[in-house]
Parts: sequence; C-alpha cells; structure tokens
Amino acid sequence: MLLRRIVLFHLLNIVTCVPVGQFYHFGADSNTRLGNEDASAVTILPNQTFYFYNQEQSTLILHINGGISFTNSSITFTTDPLPLDGDRSLLAVFWADVDTRGTGDVWYGQSTDPLLFDRANTEIRTAFPYQAPFSATQLYIFTWDRVGYFNSTVNQTNTFQCVVATDGQLKSYAIYLYADDMIEWTTGDNDGGVNGTGGTPAQVGINKGDGLEAVIVNGSRTDDIINIASDSNVGTPGVFIFDISEGTSSTGE
Repeated sequence: MLLRRIVLFHLLNIVTCVPVGQFYHFGADSNTRLGNEDASAVTILPNQTFYFYNQEQSTLILHINGGISFTNSSITFTTDPLPLDGDRSLLAVFWADVDTRGTGDVWYGQSTDPLLFDRANTEIRTAFPYQAPFSATQLYIFTWDRVGYFNSTVNQTNTFQCVVATDGQLKSYAIYLYADDMIEWTTGDNDGGVNGTGGTPAQVGINKGDGLEAVIVNGSRTDDIINIASDSNVGTPGVFIFDISEGTSSTGE
C-alpha cells in the first residue's frame, strides 16, 4: 500500500532575496510569448524524454495559471489541495488565477546558452551534493513576468520563473525563482480574493498525479504564500530546487 507523502518547507526568515535581474535570461530575443488568459496553455515537445517521479515523459504543457503539467492539458484557475489524483502531474510554480489581459507576459523557450547550463548544473549539484554530479543536456525556461490576476487587474503583479533541466536520461530537476518585492498578489477575484489576497490563495509545490505523493511549499493556499520570495529550500531566499525525477526536495526527503 502506497503512503501519502507530503513535504512542507518552512520560512527561513532571511532578508536577502532574488532580484529579477538574476533570473535565467528570458524575453523576446530568446523566448516565445504565451499570450493572455484566452490562450491558456501551450504544449512543448522536448528533444529528449525526461523523468518525473520515475516515469518517462515526452511533453511539457505550460499553463498561464502558474503551472507546468505533463499528461493533462488543463488545470483550473482555482487551486486544489495537493496531492491531486486523476493523472494530474504538475509543477505548481505559483498556481493561481493569472490574467495577462491587463498586464504582464508569460515567456517560454529552450536555452542553448552554455553559461546558463553551467549555472543550472552548479545550482543543482550544490542543492543535491549527495547525488552523482548532474550535467544538463536540455534546459527549458518558463517566466511569468509582471502578470496580473483575474479580472484583468493591473494594480498588483507577480514575477516568477521555472527552469526545467534534464540530462536526457534518468535525472530531471526544476528550479523555481520568485523575484524580490515582485510577488504582490495571491488570489484572483473568482477565488474570493479582494484586491489580490484572501479567498483561496496560490499553491506552490510538485504533484505526482496519483493522489498520494506531493511536495508542498509551506504557506500554500494561505495568505502566507505572498512571502514566497523570502522562503527557500536551498538557503537562498526566493529559490527552490526539486529533484522532479524522484519527487524529492534538496534535503532528500
């Protein structure tokens, strides 16, 4: 019998955070713009297969609502508690009711920059020193840049990023980054939010999709998630790194 496994991360109360200038490079010269809420998902076919919870995957589906899935092309704008079942494998980077009709862009692309590969390799090896040294062969960058929330709201915006790295064999990782002073809302109007907070706030973590296993960042689906840029599982505020091939945190849990 499988056991439900949830790992909660706790706030580190560290002041220094990640400025958006230290995000992995993104923008019109290297990425494609997803668009607005009316074009809510895009399917990306990597050059190589990769692994998520020890299952071979060949598709990345970017959702405007702050998530990346592998086997299901739809996630709701209202967050559900993890773990989710129904084969809903998911990277919940900042799963909430994003709406870019008023402001913001969502960028995605595959990097070939050797400097970014070196950076990802170094960050992952540092986070997982007990594993064999990782060498990425593919790097995908997904960035939600100054995005608003439903309904076409522009008074608060969020900026966050997910980098998916794989060696094309058995190991894959996800790096989540949250910009310093640039996480300003947690909830869309349809989720009971008032001025971007309250109601049902954002969810952050990873979900296997079997209803049993998930990794949940502390504060998810509470008002505290607005402080995500001051939190970390690797000692650098605003940065989380997960071994998504095994479904573990950098602590090995």
